[in-house]
Amino acid sequence: MPKRPAPTRQERGGRPTRSEGKTILILSDGTETEPNYFKALRKAWRLATLTVPEKHIGQAKQVIEAAHKQAGDYEEVWCVVDRDELDAATFDTAIAQCRGKIRAAWSNESFELWFVLHYTNAPARGVEARKRYIEQIEKLTGVKYDKAADHWSALEAQLDAALQNADRLMTQYTSSEPPSACCPGTRVQELIRALIAERDTRG
Repeated sequence: MPKRPAPTRQERGGRPTRSEGKTILILSDGTETEPNYFKALRKAWRLATLTVPEKHIGQAKQVIEAAHKQAGDYEEVWCVVDRDELDAATFDTAIAQCRGKIRAAWSNESFELWFVLHYTNAPARGVEARKRYIEQIEKLTGVKYDKAADHWSALEAQLDAALQNADRLMTQYTSSEPPSACCPGTRVQELIRALIAERDTRG
């Protein structure tokens, strides 16, 4: 059995270094669901250089502002943000600020859409179903939805289906349509694929 690797700088409480892998920061507008999901993913895939802060930042605009402030410390920064009740202009303007190594894994209307896609296709274009996502999840799983639950472990086996369903969902929209017009829609799959690539690179 190979020896367990020495603790990384992140595990010791400091910022990760490039020698340990690509330094990636994930910031989100969620208080529990998104941070818990990506922290569990980080542990499962042993992504030592992935940083997922626990502090709640705010909505999309505040998350992306924080990303710009912290971008210098990382090679890649992802903003996991939802439209929720934001008006179209506010949401689209925030997403437009993501450029270069700062990228947006947005959801319209909420992150729970990503969970639904592990089990089934999303509603058709134009169906605003934010309040029904949780009802769908509960119906599909038979378990009462809990924002603080370990959703990563519960959903990991269906990850390939979620990636395919998310891609299929986004074919309804053209590249010229802003995020606010893509409802339901999500780009979380792009972040997941970036993390898969990082996981596979490390072997």
